[in-house]
Amino acid sequence: EASWPAGGLEPVLGDRRPHFLLIFLESFRGDLIGARLGRRELTPFLNDLAESGASSSRAYVNVPGTSASRAQLFTGRLVPRQSDGSLIDDFREQGYRVGYFSGQDDSWGGSEEILGVERADVFYDARQDVERRTSRSSSPVSLQVSWKRLNERVFAFLEAQDRKSTRLN
Repeated sequence: EASWPAGGLEPVLGDRRPHFLLIFLESFRGDLIGARLGRRELTPFLNDLAESGASSSRAYVNVPGTSASRAQLFTGRLVPRQSDGSLIDDFREQGYRVGYFSGQDDSWGGSEEILGVERADVFYDARQDVERRTSRSSSPVSLQVSWKRLNERVFAFLEAQDRKSTRLN
């Protein structure tokens, strides 16, 4: 039987909630999704995600800087503050387990505090793999790990969630 979660917009069947994956890409043009170079897709993985789930071609930033635009997305405010709460809090309040993964150092620009990453069930950023960085520098503004390393961390989190849900069912 469907029930309305507190503050929710759609009914949830039993305790099952739909999975939600938010991918925030830095310095990425949205018109690359679905684009081809000859016969080759430029973004095959993202194309598959967009086709099998949901996507929006109408997402814009108000500020061209990553930390500021990410903070606006997560808080829903043009001028985010640490006390505003974030999407992390919203999803946790709805009973979701939240994993936050970043291929860069998210301490730069005060992002960590504004986004509330310490309230995520799992948090990972490039600082946890400094020895596997792809950048020459380990300074907060330039530290990054490869997308392959980031995917390893994300997939490990998702596999752990699958094992937990299998044990519960």
